[in-house]
Amino acid sequence: MVKENWLQAAQHDYDPRRIHEGYGVDAQTRFGPVMYYLENKGKEVLPPADKPNVLIIGPGGNSDVGYMPYELYELTGYLEHCGKDYNLDIIDINKEIIGEVLKRRSMGISLWNLMASRAADLFFEFSWETYCKYIGYSSKLRQNQEVFWAPIPKGLQIKLDNDEVGTTVSDIAQAALPVSKYDLIVCRNVLYQLDEVGFKLAYFQLAQSLKPGGKLWTNYGLIIHRSFVTSNVQEQLAQEEWFLDLALEKGPVLDDADGCPIEFMFIKKEV
Repeated sequence: MVKENWLQAAQHDYDPRRIHEGYGVDAQTRFGPVMYYLENKGKEVLPPADKPNVLIIGPGGNSDVGYMPYELYELTGYLEHCGKDYNLDIIDINKEIIGEVLKRRSMGISLWNLMASRAADLFFEFSWETYCKYIGYSSKLRQNQEVFWAPIPKGLQIKLDNDEVGTTVSDIAQAALPVSKYDLIVCRNVLYQLDEVGFKLAYFQLAQSLKPGGKLWTNYGLIIHRSFVTSNVQEQLAQEEWFLDLALEKGPVLDDADGCPIEFMFIKKEV
């Protein structure tokens, strides 16, 4: 396989109107999983850099009070809890979502969402209380409301107030990302919304933007796209070669289902 061949073909064939098979972009995330993985495997997830450059793809939108995005705040809260400073960029396909993230200084979780997070496998003990521990805050239910509220992490607040968070409005399959900039890229619950062509382009963009030794945290994509899950030995070798073209090595598996990874890391090879 020659990278230029599939890359040029994918660039020619990609149609952004087919994102999520024509149903639009899903901008919601569930509370809890990111904290669970950080609490259990933080050393495997976080890069060793003293002040890592972090890119978060698809931070999500505030569709309803009490059901908003959480990954951005779980990750930055954990970094600050560990005493680790960071540089932060975010990318989303929707400019309204970017605007919502830039102006938000608190976030809430509904009782329903909180109970659903606790009921999910393994996530019950890493819930709202864990996030509040990260940011040093005591959260109480407001009178006559069914939503818990807490500030976003203090360090993130400062970065937002000082315009220190870089933002880009773009489809990740077409984004012009800086080369070899990031120590950690978080791209969860995003790639499944692309067709196979967009999926390949997105991985190319992400791989190019990682520093050697940088980490890409992702999930689901290799499961949703059947061409990347196969028992055929020749197809498995083709898949391995495709990732070698991108200089991506398999990293830690954070979670799996029946032996199939559902939450995992790639590491950019030293060239």
